[in-house]
Amino acid sequence: MLAGYFDAWYPIMLRTWPRLTVFEGYAGPGEHTKGEEGSPIIALRRLLDRPELVNLGKEVRFVFVEKRADRLEHLRELVAEKFPDLPSHVAVDFVPGSCEEVWKDALASSGVWGCPIFANLDPFGPGVPYELVERLGRNKASEVLVTFPSDWLRRFASVEEIDDGDRQFGSSDWREVINLDDPQHKELFLVAAYRETLARAGLGLSAPFRLSDEGGHSFYLIFATGHRLGLERMKESMWKIDPARGIQFRDTTDANQGVLDFGKLDPDLSALERRLKDRLIEAAPNALTVEELRDFALFETGFRPPHATRAVRTMLAVGELSRDPEKGQLSGKIRICLG
Repeated sequence: MLAGYFDAWYPIMLRTWPRLTVFEGYAGPGEHTKGEEGSPIIALRRLLDRPELVNLGKEVRFVFVEKRADRLEHLRELVAEKFPDLPSHVAVDFVPGSCEEVWKDALASSGVWGCPIFANLDPFGPGVPYELVERLGRNKASEVLVTFPSDWLRRFASVEEIDDGDRQFGSSDWREVINLDDPQHKELFLVAAYRETLARAGLGLSAPFRLSDEGGHSFYLIFATGHRLGLERMKESMWKIDPARGIQFRDTTDANQGVLDFGKLDPDLSALERRLKDRLIEAAPNALTVEELRDFALFETGFRPPHATRAVRTMLAVGELSRDPEKGQLSGKIRICLG
């Protein structure tokens, strides 16, 4: 997912801005237990393996923060081993300490404010400071990817970590979760509340996904940006990945938690069709344009605008929807209503 995102992000940003930053708030050792490359190495490789991007000569800075000294040293050694000849305009900062305590000095001393930052915030539990995402939201063209472990959300939902919650959500409003009984409802409430938190921080466009395996282990990913193109890039990347066997991605914007067929050329769009019909019912008696339905898919579901176009075509073909005019190219100017 990250590889696909960087493949789209680097070319656009490097041709637009004089410099970029990749910030890893919880960098880890750079590789997983079976030798798979971690996100810091992926971020470096997707840039350095493309000479046409490196040769632009634009400054790119990587800021890797890690609390454990042994992991940070392993990451430093790994970067030196895999990328021994870094170009002069590509810099890597290895910052010891917890993200919650050092992020402000780490970013200030690196001189990265004022140009786009992609921040990967992947803690093992609570702790991503609202102050950090709010500062990123005020920075030009910045985007974040935040990870919520599901088991943490369940503990969080019992209000055992009030201070951590207030720090992450930037307020105490999230504490209303205590009034919910069902654990899944608690999780979804907190995910929705955090999307509102990100919007308040200036990152108003977000896409939340739930990853789960056959053993019931799961975590949530929330990508957030202030720009439509950023959201489109991340969703394109998500839909291109081929999930590992036994892993499912679910749409957390859907109360029914529909499975998303990432990696499939012909995904099941029945969940999207249901969501689009619900949206048309809400709008009745007014009709909606195809472009409005495409925007709904992008902003309010786990699907992409092209999926909405395909779903509308299918529902028109079976008579579930009607259109005005009845003939001609299906475009944003066509009005759609229930059949």
